[in-house]
Amino acid sequence: MNLFKKNIFSTPSPTFSKLADSETGDLISIINNYYPALQVKEIHRIGAFELNSNNWKIVTNQEEYILKRAPLEKLEALKSQAEWTSELSSTDFPTLIFLNNSNGKIISIDKQHIYCMTIFKSGDYFGASINEWSDLMCHLKKMYDYSLKVKQSSILPKRLFFTEEENQLIQKVKASDNIKQQDVETIVFEYEKMKLFYNQNKHQYNTSVFHVDIHPHNLIFHNNKLLLLTDFEAFLTTTVEISLGFGLYKCARQLLAINESNTQKELTEIVHKLRTQFEFHFPKNNFKDLLVSAKIDVLKRLVYILRELSEKGESKWLFIFQTQLDSLEEINQLEKILL
Repeated sequence: MNLFKKNIFSTPSPTFSKLADSETGDLISIINNYYPALQVKEIHRIGAFELNSNNWKIVTNQEEYILKRAPLEKLEALKSQAEWTSELSSTDFPTLIFLNNSNGKIISIDKQHIYCMTIFKSGDYFGASINEWSDLMCHLKKMYDYSLKVKQSSILPKRLFFTEEENQLIQKVKASDNIKQQDVETIVFEYEKMKLFYNQNKHQYNTSVFHVDIHPHNLIFHNNKLLLLTDFEAFLTTTVEISLGFGLYKCARQLLAINESNTQKELTEIVHKLRTQFEFHFPKNNFKDLLVSAKIDVLKRLVYILRELSEKGESKWLFIFQTQLDSLEEINQLEKILL
């Protein structure tokens, strides 16, 4: 295992590649139709492995924007997620600002797709310093408090854990030939252990709308300040503490990787600094317990890959399978440090 080392999520900055003129025609037509005041100068593809989305950076005569396209069947969910994001941004939380279309709406619709435009902000991914962590904790506390206060009932998709379907899949995986036996044993062991942990602690959890994918590539920083929480589709009705714990883990391991902590002493010192900053902003929450709960979300992602392997014989996310397995052991190591 390559614990607490740089991995594919340790890229320091967003990447963009300019589209050739021959690739921009349809996108320019969409922008001209829904945002006629904008004159497109350039269009860039975003990211190195954006496998499940259609996003482009649009350079115009006014500002730079992100254009997002999604299938029509996601209309109601996307609309609700966009509305929730807009409401959160009205509280001065640094998340996406949507551009109204020619009809004064934040979502545009044609016969096949949904579109929206958000204002682009230039910065780096999370991971440069303990000061970024401190600023992130301040803002996550704002989002946490807002989520528990609002507790919206909406048509947002629900992120559930240890469903009957997942339980059956885990039983099926025990006899799988698609995965190394050692990996199967690790997943089954952690799944059963965390299911018990979840059932023992779920009375302490809150269900509300929360961002379920807080990780370095969805956090844009400049001068140690959070500029933007991206990926508004990741706002789901969920167990808030589990998603918060996942975010804490992903960002903590990023700091550990960037700082290249090679000794147990260095690792321990940084982890305790992170806990101190967390407890300053979250005095009523337990840092260790939240980090442990992050394994529940990691298992959710592993189960998704296993389901695709079971149903299709392949998964487009298989390339991060080992990274997710490493995450389980990394969280175990963090738990030992925090005992």
